[in-house]
Amino acid sequence: MNLPDVTLVMFESKDPASAIKVFNHVAGMIEFGGHILITDRAANLQGSARFVIYELPCLLQTTHALIIHTDGFPIHPEKWKPEFLDYDYIGALWPEGKYRMGNGVGLRSRRLCRTVEGLDFDPVVEPEDTFICVRHREYLEKQGLKFAPDALAADFSLEQAIPDLPRTYDDVFMFHGRPDKGGYPTQQFIDAALK
Repeated sequence: MNLPDVTLVMFESKDPASAIKVFNHVAGMIEFGGHILITDRAANLQGSARFVIYELPCLLQTTHALIIHTDGFPIHPEKWKPEFLDYDYIGALWPEGKYRMGNGVGLRSRRLCRTVEGLDFDPVVEPEDTFICVRHREYLEKQGLKFAPDALAADFSLEQAIPDLPRTYDDVFMFHGRPDKGGYPTQQFIDAALK
């Protein structure tokens, strides 16, 4: 599978060995237009969020970035849909809220990254996915940015069960979540996906 317009992106220094394993696995499954792996910075969500908001826009040379984690990455390349690239942000659904599509693991456009870079972001106050997909969504849509509709997001990734848009891991391109973080995949599932 070839995605020349997408850069594979990962920020993880808490467990560099697992990060490299996951990154290489995904890069071996799909041919990307670029690769960015950061493993040598402070290992916390604030550092990762700041990187995504303020540094990724300068590094990104393709039209889109696919952001993965050690607990969130593609599992079924054959489930990729070309229309995923029609949107500026697509990730797994959250079970409730006015805006259910979000998630820090997923696909976002360079155009969105460059627009968000100019906003005042504080990772202590909120996660970057909520900052983009909830707090600033209306503003970003007024700038012409497009968030994927829920049904397409459900085909893209699975994090939690969504009763009105049921999907299994066999139905989706990628997943996100761990049992110790409230997600559904077991560690055995993640290990099996890496084989």
